Amino acid sequence: MYYSIENSTGKDVGNVFPQASCLNQDLAHSIQFDEFSNFDSEILFKLEPKAKLTDVLSQAAISAYGFLVNNKVRQILEGFNLMEHRYYKCLVKDQKGVVHDYYWLHLVDDNTKKIDYSNSIFYWTKSTFRKGILELNSYEDYLKQKKDNGLLWGVSSEKLKLNTRFDTTLDLVSNLPFDSNTYISAGIRETINKLDITGIEINEAPNIS
Repeated sequence: MYYSIENSTGKDVGNVFPQASCLNQDLAHSIQFDEFSNFDSEILFKLEPKAKLTDVLSQAAISAYGFLVNNKVRQILEGFNLMEHRYYKCLVKDQKGVVHDYYWLHLVDDNTKKIDYSNSIFYWTKSTFRKGILELNSYEDYLKQKKDNGLLWGVSSEKLKLNTRFDTTLDLVSNLPFDSNTYISAGIRETINKLDITGIEINEAPNIS
């Protein structure tokens, strides 16, 4: 069973979202959602005036899948089986000028072949509106239908059924087709709750199996 995990927007993170703004956005923007980047520089952030310093910080400069985490969270995750990932060093300056060590946990994997499309439920969208159920047999079928429709519509998932190619031993997974969520196992959820990790929200995920 998986649970969805995301940055918190509650009072625990302060009165601002996202909590951190990037000071070298060119470097942050160079991180792509579908590949690992190679650079030696640190990504610099500053904590917003009304934000609280939490274990996981929200940010808007990096558009790829992942989380801005401190060393406490990194050490926790090292005890679990994660999808393909890499850590990029980050520095976060708080309101008092103190610099804290953080990491961008970057998640990259091609999961397009790991979905049972025929037993999943998809719907197509135009602008921000849901327009109707879309039947797909494969990712190639999606590409064909997208081309036939002139690239004027998008696709989201209501239910994702994983096939036998998917590694069910993974404790953290993201980058699933037509799904912007990141999922964690019950083991990670239990550890996060036990150690009172701050800055995240965890919810049940009945849409994935």
